Amino acid sequence: AAPRGGGGGGSRTDSRRGTVDRQAGLGKQETTQLGQQAVALMTQQRSRPSREEDGSREGADNKKAPYRLSDLEATACRPPADPSAPSAPPRWVNKGDVCFVREHGLVFIQSSVGRDGCYTVKVDDKKQFAVATESMRAPKDAKFAWAPGTQVSYLSASVGKWIDAQVLSFNSANGTYNLDVRPEANPDNVRPR
Repeated sequence: AAPRGGGGGGSRTDSRRGTVDRQAGLGKQETTQLGQQAVALMTQQRSRPSREEDGSREGADNKKAPYRLSDLEATACRPPADPSAPSAPPRWVNKGDVCFVREHGLVFIQSSVGRDGCYTVKVDDKKQFAVATESMRAPKDAKFAWAPGTQVSYLSASVGKWIDAQVLSFNSANGTYNLDVRPEANPDNVRPR
């Protein structure tokens, strides 16, 4: 057999690659260019995460691609969150947070819950008063949404009473909270614990 890569003519007959090159009608220069392009493409693909890895559904023009049925099925069949998985550190509604009180709208919390189970809230610069936890609700506005990890009570329709819960996230699109006990909980059913 002839030495590898040697000889003229641009066709290698001693390797599988040469046979494929000749059958495809490619010369040595064209084969080299295609090889370089393939290496560049493979390097580029390795250097950036795939769509599955980064969770992106963007196309080449950076527009969101429509979801496929398999994407929707994957989210519908997702197992429940592992309670032992790391989450946001627990926190309680406290000074500086905002809540909704039916009689006054959004109010700013001035002090945490006292022995009597009431918070001191501020309606405006001059008006402060005590309000019971039972009459407070979570804010619906993303600007004032309670942070992940906030310990709350959720009024469960299935159980028929308030149950302990924790905020996982806020859905700004529809103004609901994802809790560890219920996704998309209405803020009217969420209060401080």
